[in-house]
Amino acid sequence: MPHAPFLPRAAPLLGVLILAGAGPTAGPRADTTFTERFVSSDSPQPAGVVVADMDADGDADVVAAEYTGNTVAWYQNSGATPPAWTKRVIDAGAAGPITVAVGDVDRDGDLDVFSANFNDEGIAWYENRGVTGSWTKRVISGFWTGPWGVAAADVDGDGDIDAIGGLTNSICGPPLVCSGVEWYDNDGATPPGFTTRPVSPGLLGASSVQAADVEGDGDLDILSVDTAGDRIVWYQNGGQHPPVWTERLVTLGVDDPWAVFAADLDRDGDLDVLSASAEDDRVTWHESDGAALPAFSSHTLSSVRDGAISVQAADLDGDGDPDVIAGSWWDSTLAWYESDGGADPVFVERVIATCGGPEGIAAGRVDADADVDVLCAANPGWKIHLFDNDADFADADGDTVRDALDCAPVNPAAFAVPAEVRDLRFESSTELRWTPAGPGAGPGTAHDVVRGELQTPGPGEAAAQSCLGSGIAGTVLVDGSLPAPGRAFSYMVRGSNICGAGSYGTGSSGTPRASDACL
Repeated sequence: MPHAPFLPRAAPLLGVLILAGAGPTAGPRADTTFTERFVSSDSPQPAGVVVADMDADGDADVVAAEYTGNTVAWYQNSGATPPAWTKRVIDAGAAGPITVAVGDVDRDGDLDVFSANFNDEGIAWYENRGVTGSWTKRVISGFWTGPWGVAAADVDGDGDIDAIGGLTNSICGPPLVCSGVEWYDNDGATPPGFTTRPVSPGLLGASSVQAADVEGDGDLDILSVDTAGDRIVWYQNGGQHPPVWTERLVTLGVDDPWAVFAADLDRDGDLDVLSASAEDDRVTWHESDGAALPAFSSHTLSSVRDGAISVQAADLDGDGDPDVIAGSWWDSTLAWYESDGGADPVFVERVIATCGGPEGIAAGRVDADADVDVLCAANPGWKIHLFDNDADFADADGDTVRDALDCAPVNPAAFAVPAEVRDLRFESSTELRWTPAGPGAGPGTAHDVVRGELQTPGPGEAAAQSCLGSGIAGTVLVDGSLPAPGRAFSYMVRGSNICGAGSYGTGSSGTPRASDACL
């Protein structure tokens, strides 16, 4: 449902989250198929996988948590077609790693790794020392907490990467103090230290956690499963430093949930929630109503797969809308659910393959073409499968945007129309910051910033608008102006590049906002 992402800030400043216009789309491909290959045919009980360019060579590598082998490793992509893989060990002494996450934790330009080491060790971060095979390990959480879920995100909006931990240990209590969901506050030092901060005291079985702006207010909330309580919950970030968290319910209608994932499945500008629950065999999407405090309506994608345990979203058929990928434990089925792209999307199940115990799944452009491939960590199968998407969309300039959607298919510096300007916020009383659109916007994207004057109280449209900056290459603008008494400011940002310009977001009717202030 379209809604107005109009975000009031502490007086006298207002912020607006901006959704830019979508680029061209192509029709659905019901014939999308996959070729099975292997990243590793001897990976000791892999439980989690992540796609990331660990060596910064332009292709996607794979990071894995190998539970039985007590190993955190990354598999280096050769860049060939199809890729060959070389295993590089990060930690051969991890105590039962279950899941991994990746981010530039120390802000030195390379990617580091978080791992949830389940067997009484805790959550560790591994500092990439910039030399192949050189890593420094630091444990940042408490012992005996049974960490299972882990995510990397800037939880408090201070510019550095924090960690989120999902804990499962039911024996926490005096003298041990732990919570079901915690976040680990990066202090920004070199190397960084971490402070453990509770999010959900008492919740157990947080096998999956994810950072996402669930309410669209510009800061990151936390999604989590509550396996013991048969719930999907989210924790509302209050915007303080450090944040104060309020538990909110997505649904009670799941039985033994194991995985959660956020995606805008109906493309209405707000984030919906996906879940996989093992006891009721369900893959479910929970549709956000787009309210300031969203409520969710649940829709079952599948209830026939035995032991749904993993779920993600990605555009597998290249038609511009997100599809769903899910794995089920007991029947070892890896399937994808093709969206028809409607305002109320209908999903059709298509089986990819059998993957023995697909506990960890990931999606990404692993090879040189412009389609999205799928990875599956076969936990009892001891293999990391790569399912190579056979769509093989042409990508003449190598910018990862298929030629059919690329306005400049022979110009690698020009991508599709900007898709989204995210996380618009005031970092301080004068410093406006935002996160640019994803890779689809291209490196040549510049930004226009419009300031409008509003009468307070009330979220009315701005009557007077001025252009604070046009063609801004960065993601920051300083504005020390203050509104007149009884009035307030609003701010809007859009992106533009050689392929066109995004809008300034949408109003409550779903109509794109417009402004000629920066023309």
